[in-house]
Amino acid sequence: MRRYITIIFASLATLLASCRHSEVEPMIVAGYIDAATNESIIIKGDTIGVRHFVIDEQTLIEGGDMTEGNIAEIIYMPAEEGKTPQALTISTDETYAKALGRWTTEPKAALAVDIELQPRGHILQHQPEQALRFKSWQLSGKKDEIIIYGIMSLPSEIKKSEKGKKDEASQPLRREYSFSITATLTKQVDSNTESRPMMVLHPQKGRESKLYLKQE
Repeated sequence: MRRYITIIFASLATLLASCRHSEVEPMIVAGYIDAATNESIIIKGDTIGVRHFVIDEQTLIEGGDMTEGNIAEIIYMPAEEGKTPQALTISTDETYAKALGRWTTEPKAALAVDIELQPRGHILQHQPEQALRFKSWQLSGKKDEIIIYGIMSLPSEIKKSEKGKKDEASQPLRREYSFSITATLTKQVDSNTESRPMMVLHPQKGRESKLYLKQE
């Protein structure tokens, strides 16, 4: 009798151990948001490819908006083959959402700047037309900070012997230099104006510039 009881307990212990090993644990993945709705999210990455996840009322969403191009970290439960895994938690970058929009200098600024930061690092430029060309932007990895890339175009140096020539074909091309500027996202708060989003550009040389979010 004792032998049978020992065998039964041993079998139960083996069964419990196998159940523990077969338990499904949450997993984590990170990438860039390709598309998102209230019911699902798709993220991409060089190492993860394209991943689809289901969103429901139990999904916890933290950080900024689920805008395309934003960074997303997802904790999820693995699903059976052929089924879409369930997202338990979605964490996105708050700075990304803050940076999106149309940013302009004050009307009396020495150099008028009017640029629109769009998803996926794109920039639509309205001003200036020639001196600066803003090409792209990205997160720096620090809170409320981004990096803007562009090209500075300057007039070419004309030798004294060439001054006065009217032949456009003989005029040298403009000099172009690539640049990157760190920009801090903050708010202007003083007694004279209402609080409004402000972007401070920190060039490696020269004075800081301030852009303000244009309210539609």
